[in-house]
Amino acid sequence: MAGKFDSYVILAKALVESRITPREFETVFLSVFRGEGDVFSELETGALHALFSDVDVYCGDPDLWSPGDLDDDDLVESARKFLRAVES
Repeated sequence: MAGKFDSYVILAKALVESRITPREFETVFLSVFRGEGDVFSELETGALHALFSDVDVYCGDPDLWSPGDLDDDDLVESARKFLRAVES
């Protein structure tokens, strides 16, 4: 049975492989991330928090974008970095 951390990996892969949009990724990621008290390894925790930080500054609406926000391409790259960190 897959653990909760595997959900993040599956979700990031779906984004990187264009099976979901960045906006869909943001919605599902934040829904899954809300789980309080999850315990992961130090590596997993660091990678997950880095990804959360990027999701937090992602803006999928170009009309609302402001300096410092991440766009769709930035969010995909963040997911790639997350996958590299946890799959190495």
